[in-house]
Amino acid sequence: KPSSNEEVNYHRSINLSCACLYAQNQVIEAEIGKLEQIEVKALLSRNTTTLLKLWDRNFIVNSPENVIVLAGKTATFYHT
Repeated sequence: KPSSNEEVNYHRSINLSCACLYAQNQVIEAEIGKLEQIEVKALLSRNTTTLLKLWDRNFIVNSPENVIVLAGKTATFYHT
């Protein structure tokens, strides 16, 4: 059975790990929020240059007009 000192150290390391993960999640969430705001601004202003910088090159958008956009290229496909 672990000594009470080992048990305390174990719980301290668990608490420290949880605190670090929480801090990392906050940083990641803040970065995601910042990028989402930039994307919304680019969408509303139709700034395709910024959108292409933000989007992955394999990102696919299907518009209501049945136009598929692939990383700055457009192709039209029609249902038959």
